[in-house]
Amino acid sequence: MRKNSPFLLGLLFLASLPLAGCSRTPSSDARNNLKDSDEGITVEPNLQIRENQSRADNEAKMDKASIDVRNLAPIGDRFRVKPYLQAAALLQSMGKEKACKRLAELAENGGDGKVEILCRMLFSRRLRGSLRPPSLGEPVCLGGTNAHDWPSLPIEIVDGIPFSIVLGYNIGGEGQPSRVYLKYCIQNGDWSAMRYEAVNQDTLEKALKKLLACGKWKRPLTNDEVQFLSSQIM
Repeated sequence: MRKNSPFLLGLLFLASLPLAGCSRTPSSDARNNLKDSDEGITVEPNLQIRENQSRADNEAKMDKASIDVRNLAPIGDRFRVKPYLQAAALLQSMGKEKACKRLAELAENGGDGKVEILCRMLFSRRLRGSLRPPSLGEPVCLGGTNAHDWPSLPIEIVDGIPFSIVLGYNIGGEGQPSRVYLKYCIQNGDWSAMRYEAVNQDTLEKALKKLLACGKWKRPLTNDEVQFLSSQIM
């Protein structure tokens, strides 16, 4: 058997090399790079989907929180300012349409005067119009005052802080359902431009002092009446 000459081996080596200008099959690294590039095209839509889902989840949580009214005191009970501020702020953040739906749900479950208080916070009278108070009976107001002294009965809003100025109601018959008053406010009132938010204790105390010093009282407040108002910001 004859040995291959060095010249012949050299020709064989040159023949195995690719010719200039000829195409080559992409390597595995190149294919991976192309695949990564193609996948990169879908990054933005996927991010948008996740953002939309996160926004929807946050809205669902907000909707659920807005109807948690266990901390809201009914009329005639121990009224507290902070839970109502929180509820009103949550409802406003939902927008009028969704907020009214949540209020309607609460009204169907009884309300206990909570819907009426929130309506007085969230609706305002229209220009050259009026917005009557809820028909809950004859109010027992503080300081010798009556229903005509308080345009937002059963509350008084001082610098964005709602205070109950009614100890209770003398009921001479069946009271008006909460859903009826809500419907009345939707039809005859405007969505209030006043924005509610959580405030610090100093702000609450300043609003209380302003209310205690207002000129609406027909007689000096008793110690019990002062305590009734003071306890509302605790």
